[in-house]
Amino acid sequence: MNEAGSSFELESAMMESLPFNYRRVIIWIGRLVIAGIFIYAGLAKVIRWDMHPRPPLGIARTLFALQIDSYQMLPAWAALQVAQWLPWTEIGIGLLLLIGWWLRIWATIVTLIIGGFFAAVVRAYALHMDINCGCFAKPEPLTGMTVLRDGALVNASASAKKREESHRKIGTPAPFELRSFARSGWHDPGAQGGGK
Repeated sequence: MNEAGSSFELESAMMESLPFNYRRVIIWIGRLVIAGIFIYAGLAKVIRWDMHPRPPLGIARTLFALQIDSYQMLPAWAALQVAQWLPWTEIGIGLLLLIGWWLRIWATIVTLIIGGFFAAVVRAYALHMDINCGCFAKPEPLTGMTVLRDGALVNASASAKKREESHRKIGTPAPFELRSFARSGWHDPGAQGGGK
């Protein structure tokens, strides 16, 4: 390979490892959006902004448990447990996504949670159940738009997770490593046909 080709590859690798390239910005914005959705959804289930006067926490939890029970997937005791813990879990995971601490783990958990929500919504829609979604604790009928919205969230979450993992698997060197390679005249011996 000629010098111009290896220079282009080096510059391309450097762009991939820059702290703020377009792909990273898009993933970062997606992470913020999903974190915001999770925090909002959790708070909406706890605070119940759609009701005036706002019900106490126990009543809000019971109302959310009724929405969960309307999917006819869990026994009543399990619906109560999910209603007790899911809002706080959503808020916590949303905050952890914002912070970025152990991002890989939380991104995987978020993708699984959104996938579970999506499976429940698709099942209810396929069975023509006339129920409220329960996604944001307000009386929102489950429609084709709900399925599309949740599908888009699953897709966004999974693709952001996939892009993050593929970038890590590539093993792009850090910028300081590239600069030191460039100064020392580093090149890929296999690219010139002289590799093993």
